Order: sequence, then structure tokens, then C-alpha cells
Amino acid sequence: MKFRVVLLSLLLLIIFPLTSCAASDQKYIADKGVLVIGITADYKPMNYLDADGKWTGFDTEFAKAVCENLGLEAKFVTIFWDERVDELQSKNIDCIWNGYTINDVDNVDFTNPYAINSQVFVCKVDSKDNYRTVDSINGITVAVEKGGASANILKELELEVDVLEYSSQKEALIAVSDGRADGCIVDKVIYNSLVHTDLALAVYLNSEYFGVGFREGSDMVKIVNEQITVLNRNGTLSRLADKYDLELPY
Repeated sequence: MKFRVVLLSLLLLIIFPLTSCAASDQKYIADKGVLVIGITADYKPMNYLDADGKWTGFDTEFAKAVCENLGLEAKFVTIFWDERVDELQSKNIDCIWNGYTINDVDNVDFTNPYAINSQVFVCKVDSKDNYRTVDSINGITVAVEKGGASANILKELELEVDVLEYSSQKEALIAVSDGRADGCIVDKVIYNSLVHTDLALAVYLNSEYFGVGFREGSDMVKIVNEQITVLNRNGTLSRLADKYDLELPY
């Protein structure tokens, strides 16, 4: 009898390995009454601290609007970007809502896209004429954010460069200003939000979309997708896009 019980338990685990996890994600968050949102520090215009030390930005206001509609508190927690998936799977955070490029590399489930972005190559103003095409970027030193979309684009384009990895895109931009790198690859949205009189956008490398990342199998994806539709229809997303100079995919 004991053997049959054990065998039945093993069969249930094989047939339904992720069901309980997926089904419980919404309840887990609702029971807490808090959606813990993973972000990187100071990623303007998506999430950044204002003059009063409070989080603001497109994603910040967007997340708060969704949480208000769902009766949840939005709690923002800073993480290291290259550890984002581990933070999510260990439940230190419930989602990643921080200009997160939709991809098929990370083991997460994404919502529908809500904003358009590009990866761009940035260099010093006086060397911009040296970089007019993707091929012209070969053979130089390039700064990127560790574990970010910029590192992935290097692999996709098969660029042969010396790579310097930094903990943020802002640091990658500073590395170019300081002369430690010939150029860097960053999000167009973060380049547009910062004032760099010595730097110039030289080459567009791709077009991509931002989405909210949840744990694999999470039923929160469907719920947030519904909210994206609601906030798009009532004009909230359009108002935020105008405020923070972003482009919507709708």
C-alpha cells in the first residue's frame, strides 16, 4: 500500500510539475497585498529617484496605476540586473518592471509589449564619423551593461570587439566619456534621457519592445495584460509616453 501511494505521488509530480506554482502566483501576491517590483537603480526615464528621493518614471507610474486597479501596493526593490532571473525565481521579487527587453533567452514569461526601444551605439562626438554602419564597430573596445540587452546584441550581430562590462548602462556611458571605451551599446531611451554634450548616437542596431517579466507559468501575465489594455484605452499610457518621451507599440 505504501509503495502505491509513493508511486501515485511521483506520477502526479510528473504530470503536474508546475501547476501549483503557476496557479498560486496570483493568490500569493494577492494574499500579501503587495507586488514586489525588481528595478535597477536610476534608470531614467523608466524608474529613477526624483528630487525628494521618491521613485518616479514611466514604469514607476505605469506599475502604480496597475497596482491601484488591482488593489495592490507597488513596492520597488533595486536589484543587480544580471541577477534578475535568480531574484525572480527565488521570490525576492514578483516581477521585473524596468525597461525589460522582451527576449527568448531569460527563463521568464513576458506580458504583451508596452513600449518601443532600440539598442544604439554611442561614441564620442569627434569620432562619430568613424561609425556609420554596424560593421564599422568591429575591432574596438565597447562598454555594455553586464547581462543586459546590449551584451546580447553583440552576440546576435557577431561583432568582434573587446568588451568592458559594467553594472549599469549609465556606467557604460561614463566609460566612453572617460576614454576607457571607444563606444558603448545602450538603450535609446536612456541615451535620450541624459545630457551628454561629449557623446553622440552613431548607429541604430535594432528595434525591440519592453514588457513586464514574471515567473514562468505565472497567471499574473494575463492579469497585467488586461490592465495594459485598460490603460491603453483610457489614455493613461499615451499620457505617460508623452510625459517621458517614449513610443508606444499601439
